Amino acid sequence: MNEDLEIELIEPKNQLSLFGYDAYFESFTKLFEKKEMPHCVLLSGTKGLGKSTFIYHFINYLFSKTEKNKYSINDLIINKENSSYKLLNANTHPNFFLIENDNFEKDVKIEKVRNLLKFLNRSTYSKDLKIVMIDNIENFNLNSANA
Repeated sequence: MNEDLEIELIEPKNQLSLFGYDAYFESFTKLFEKKEMPHCVLLSGTKGLGKSTFIYHFINYLFSKTEKNKYSINDLIINKENSSYKLLNANTHPNFFLIENDNFEKDVKIEKVRNLLKFLNRSTYSKDLKIVMIDNIENFNLNSANA
């Protein structure tokens, strides 16, 4: 029996359920609620373990706390009707900046870092948190890393 198995890969920002990161998520939320969250968090590990998915869930938790369809902290599920999810998914959230290398680029260009600096110098939308996610920092070229 030779059947073609079709596997659909879901981008981290589109993964509505979080698996295997329960303890980390609880630790991060406790740190945030106690106002002890560090200003910078570095996650490292093999590609495909779910680091980006975990971070997108935590970001959604933070941004959707005051929304009608907020993040389900008990089930670790993003409500796809919450506006933060929609904005993050469309890469248009005013308080979120993502740096990643495009699929066709080998490395992250300096222009993306310059755009980050502009983002950081702007005031936040509705006085909420401002979050920057750098995915695959190892792909920064020398100029980007120095900027």
